[in-house]
Amino acid sequence: MTKKDIAALKVLHMVAVATLVITALNQSPITGVLTAIAKGVPIVLENERKR
Repeated sequence: MTKKDIAALKVLHMVAVATLVITALNQSPITGVLTAIAKGVPIVLENERKR
């Protein structure tokens, strides 16, 4: 993966997490934050491992 690929993934990831957080906050703040963290962590770890 090139640095551009990683940057693009990070942007997509941030947008996805932001969307999840906004959607979740409309329902229930605590569950929403936990869901966003739970979904975000594996992606971040995956990116770190690829470096």
